[in-house]
Amino acid sequence: MTVLSLLMGDDLDNIDPFSIAFFVLLVPYGVVSIMFGRRLLKVDSHYRGFTLFCWMSIIAGICFASVALFLLAIPFSLIADIALALIFFEAARELRELS
Repeated sequence: MTVLSLLMGDDLDNIDPFSIAFFVLLVPYGVVSIMFGRRLLKVDSHYRGFTLFCWMSIIAGICFASVALFLLAIPFSLIADIALALIFFEAARELRELS
């Protein structure tokens, strides 16, 4: 409850179970994001934004897993999503060139 008291102040009496579940589920989500990014770093890819996507997933996962830094994870997740979109657009261009 220490992290929650840092975020909510003295207003801990008004926390509903959904908020507590949200904070508890941030930890496994962050761990899975870290594992996913580390696993993807081992893949040999020629796409430009691939390593950026991997590192941003790892950094966002660390922020999510720490719970106190979950607001910092939002920009890192946004950068990872933009990198993923660039990967998809590049792959779509390759598919168009092949057909």
